[in-house]
Amino acid sequence: MNLIDNPDQARRLARAILSDVAMYNKEKVETGIINDNIFDVLKEELEEGRQHFLSRVSADLNPEQV
Repeated sequence: MNLIDNPDQARRLARAILSDVAMYNKEKVETGIINDNIFDVLKEELEEGRQHFLSRVSADLNPEQV
């Protein structure tokens, strides 16, 4: 599989990953919003998504700027 080297495609992938995290963890999202700790509640899921993103995107793209 080719790595993504286009910033727009990388952004699209990031949005899709985040959408999946939210869709598959609705209760955690709601709890995190109510308790104002969504990043703590979804820490593991977000890290898994981050690792997936990094595995699909070329290292030539700076993930902080995508």
